[in-house]
Amino acid sequence: MAPVVVTGANKGLGLEIIVRLLRTDASKTILLGTRSLSNGKAAISRLQERGLDTTNVRILELDVSKMDSVQAAAETVKKGYGGQLDCVYNNAGVVSTTEYEEAKQLMQVNYYGVKRMMEVFDPLIVRGGHDVIVSSGMGAWATYHSPLPLQNLLTEPSKTTPAQLDDLAERYLESLNTHNPSAPELQKEFPISEGMIGPYAVSKAFLNAYVRNIAPSRLEKQGIILSVACPGFCATDLNSNSGPRKASTGARSIVLASQISSEQAGGFFRDGKPANFIERTATFEEMAEDARTVEQGLREAGEIMD
Repeated sequence: MAPVVVTGANKGLGLEIIVRLLRTDASKTILLGTRSLSNGKAAISRLQERGLDTTNVRILELDVSKMDSVQAAAETVKKGYGGQLDCVYNNAGVVSTTEYEEAKQLMQVNYYGVKRMMEVFDPLIVRGGHDVIVSSGMGAWATYHSPLPLQNLLTEPSKTTPAQLDDLAERYLESLNTHNPSAPELQKEFPISEGMIGPYAVSKAFLNAYVRNIAPSRLEKQGIILSVACPGFCATDLNSNSGPRKASTGARSIVLASQISSEQAGGFFRDGKPANFIERTATFEEMAEDARTVEQGLREAGEIMD
């Protein structure tokens, strides 16, 4: 069976995805994507400390913010693993403030980084295989709070192109550039940065729209199934462990998205069920109650929740 790749896999949701995959089938080769060999080795040690068989876990050095790194990783897959993949879990992501340089780096990972991965790695996925793009409900919130012209572009895939989405991403970044005299006018095109709505949420809104836009052609031309997965607001390093969900619950949601049918390609999924690409912002209390409900159901079903 062809291997799977998990990006951003040395900790957090990425590591929990690997935990879930190992508990399902430890014989499957898993390529643990991480920016450094040392981080990868530390991640494998943590898996072993949890009693998991890591015989078939391999480190794949990969920095999604750099095209040369993505291409080098793909060459490793071609030379060392037969050049075919069963699934890619595009999980790598970062957060930032609204400071311009920070937001630029965030966009290089959360939006352009996934695009690089899809461009280079999708051709390696076998027909009937999956590319799961890990997004966030915050992308749906950012879309909901966007001015109507942008909202229409983000919710109607036929109304925009990948090039237009790239242009929107650059315009958004320039709206945060305090040295750009056009920034105040540009800010009117995008949701106001407040509360949970900021560069992270906006990057996920653009990513959601991109996946919806290209999913039909990926299915038709390459036979691969794209999906967008929402893990929920999980306790990870990304948010200083402030999320009400367990990371293992979020990983379950992501892995379930790799099991959808071709008829569901391009959809947004949470906990194995279709989710909305546009949605009002949930309160923390609502997210906490949702986490309690989902995790209680999993405990009653006998699923491992460590």
